[in-house]
Amino acid sequence: MQQFKENLQEDLRKFTNRILIAFFVLFTIMILLVDVFSVSRSVDESSFQVKGVLNNIFDQYEDTLEVTRRNENYLNYLKTGQGEDCVYQTYYSFNSKADVKADLLLTDVHKQLQFSTFNIEDEKMYMDKYAYLDTDSLRNNRYTTRVLRISKNTTCLVFTSGLFEDEQLVGYVSYFYNRDALNNIISSTYNKTAIVDGFGNVLASNSVEFQSGSLHRIQDQYLKEGIKKDGDNNLIYVDNDTYRRGAMLLHIVSLAHLNGYVSSYVLGIVLFTCFSGLTWWILRKQNRLLVENRVQSIEMLMAELEVIKAGDLNHRIVMHSGDEFENLANDINDMVVAIQTIASQNSELHYNRKMSEIKQLEAQLNPHFIYNTLETIRYTIESDPAMASALIIKLTKILRYSINHGADEVHLEEEIDFVNQYLDIMKYRYKERLTVNLMIDDAVTDVLVPKLLIQPLVENSIKYGYEKKDQLKIDVFVYSKLDYVFIEVHDNGLGIEPDRLVQIQVNLAKQANANSQFGLYNINRRLLLMYGLDSQLDIMSENQVGTSILIKIKQKRSSHV
Repeated sequence: MQQFKENLQEDLRKFTNRILIAFFVLFTIMILLVDVFSVSRSVDESSFQVKGVLNNIFDQYEDTLEVTRRNENYLNYLKTGQGEDCVYQTYYSFNSKADVKADLLLTDVHKQLQFSTFNIEDEKMYMDKYAYLDTDSLRNNRYTTRVLRISKNTTCLVFTSGLFEDEQLVGYVSYFYNRDALNNIISSTYNKTAIVDGFGNVLASNSVEFQSGSLHRIQDQYLKEGIKKDGDNNLIYVDNDTYRRGAMLLHIVSLAHLNGYVSSYVLGIVLFTCFSGLTWWILRKQNRLLVENRVQSIEMLMAELEVIKAGDLNHRIVMHSGDEFENLANDINDMVVAIQTIASQNSELHYNRKMSEIKQLEAQLNPHFIYNTLETIRYTIESDPAMASALIIKLTKILRYSINHGADEVHLEEEIDFVNQYLDIMKYRYKERLTVNLMIDDAVTDVLVPKLLIQPLVENSIKYGYEKKDQLKIDVFVYSKLDYVFIEVHDNGLGIEPDRLVQIQVNLAKQANANSQFGLYNINRRLLLMYGLDSQLDIMSENQVGTSILIKIKQKRSSHV
């Protein structure tokens, strides 16, 4: 018991430690998740803000290019070189409504400059790069968005569409967005934000911290998502989102603020550790008290069980501990009662087994049957010696089967063979006055049944059925249903009067012995002792109509008896 006490204390100690460790890990994870959520929310807010602006820009340029490709002012200027004022008017009308201002280039189908809103110096610089712009796709009434590097420090987003007259391409119109205006829009975001293309070329940015090289591109390591270190070995978080037509929205969030949280984290962990230590000490005290109470209950229960083990089945355990051991003690008391009942039944079963052979001969193969059969054989010897010999053989088999002190259960086919031997003798005596039909399901021939189960029922029908009747018909049915075997015996005899039938049923229910129906009582009693609640015997009868007996037993099969 001391070892059990120590083991229980150790198990409770381990359980307490695991709980505290789990709380500590969850506390740390919760702090980290709160910070990650804060960073993620900051990125989402910045992304939403910038995307809103970009959506307006793209939508405005796309809508304008859809109208511009057939603009009469642009087409007239390309054909005649006149109407410059109308071109300016069309351009200013668009630019005044746009969130981000743009410059205009108008060229013919050979990319020769026809009109520009750039100053002379910028015009030459932009036209030099404009020559590399792929315009083949614009011949199919489409427009394109490209990123052009104008100089080392200047990258420009260009919207270009073809100009068509009568479905014929006659020139190109291009809008170059104003980078400074877009820089001002994204400068209001809290995070370091940049709009780049797939090669790291910066279209707009609110910080130059992560740009490098002579072309001032975003470094490759910052184009991939994840937690990284910057040039100063500080932690940063990079989030990118591919936007429309190849543009990439890049957010770089500094995690340097986490360094400032270290002291707060340490303080929180120290306080949590102190709280955990106090909790562990309190739980340890409670565990010891719990173990002492449980061990005391177990010791009391074991002492009571020793009394029962000594053979005192009348002893009952009395406990008022108010815990599960009190319930266990009550269950043990119920078990002892059940053991007493089973022991009593086993004793009765043992006695009845020794008496059953005599009871069966007295109740079923009574002397009247043997005497009448011998008389029949005596008269038959003179008139039909062969039949007399057959009857002797059948009687011998019946007696041998009856007095065999072997197993209490036999295969159904053996019992049916015994019944047939008996019926052969009875049919010879009663001739055409007796008709018996045996309807046996082949599926139950190997089922085990109590020996001498069916013959007493048939004999009972013959004994009482012929009273005041010349013709008797008996039907025997044996079949299986679910896990049970059913045996039914029906006759068309005189039946039983209602009052007498009720008395027989009451006697069977009470397992009371009645001399006039000893055969039924014997069968009913044997069924209860051998099968318990898995057996049933019912008798039904209608006066002047006939009697039916139903037996139900649990299926049992065995290759050997």
